[in-house]
Amino acid sequence: MTGSQTRFIKTCISMLILYILSLLFILNLIKSNIENIILVAISMFIMSFFTLIYCYIILNISFQNSKINKRVENKLQNFNRDNNIFYSKNSEKYFLFLKDILQTIKVNQYNCFTNKGYIIIISGYNELPHSLRQKGTMGVFSRTQKYIIIYTDFYCVKEKKVKSVNKESFKSTFYHEWGHFLDYANSNISYTRSFNKEFNKIKNRYQYAIRFSCAGIVGLFYRQYPDFNLNSLIDSSEYFATSYSEYKQGHLCELYFKNIFDKIENSCMEDL
Repeated sequence: MTGSQTRFIKTCISMLILYILSLLFILNLIKSNIENIILVAISMFIMSFFTLIYCYIILNISFQNSKINKRVENKLQNFNRDNNIFYSKNSEKYFLFLKDILQTIKVNQYNCFTNKGYIIIISGYNELPHSLRQKGTMGVFSRTQKYIIIYTDFYCVKEKKVKSVNKESFKSTFYHEWGHFLDYANSNISYTRSFNKEFNKIKNRYQYAIRFSCAGIVGLFYRQYPDFNLNSLIDSSEYFATSYSEYKQGHLCELYFKNIFDKIENSCMEDL
């Protein structure tokens, strides 16, 4: 049971006790009036009934969220498995490489990931079940299906063929998808007003350079941030994930975003 589930159970118990004490207090206060006693009792019963229903629904959702999505797991029956990591038969060397990468991930982050029932899938594009394949990407984070997929080779839409992935790209992709998870686990930081304000500064800086064909400005931008991925400008969540990947690999990162990542790295996430 995760910390959030424990806190929720304690909250439910506290609410129930509060209702019972409130009911006893009111009944004692107006015990001389039978009509009021009946009215208050009915009201308190209705309130308690709906509160318990609400607690049951939320608690049930909480426990369901801690389980691995069985529909996804059933599609991976031919895959090798190591705890919450699934890897295809031809991806063993990438699995071993991932184990090394995971040594750089904070233990509390990984515990949060596993407690929420998420899994990591390592596979070539053609080895994945059709329902899990996505063209034109080297990695996928699914909040609803609760998985991260890292491709060992991917389908290039432009060239219309499957291309191999080297270890550096594999590592960069993993950190990118892990960044999406951290964003989600920390209440979607990338959607906050302050984050979007800083993100738009970066986006406008690049768009201004392109709009007026200012090659010098573009060149200056890339001299400052040579590892910058233009795809990260699609939206704030992509920028968060890309920036986190750069941060983990020791690349240059805007101070505002670096401070956010430092805070996440030093926070306790297991209770989220």
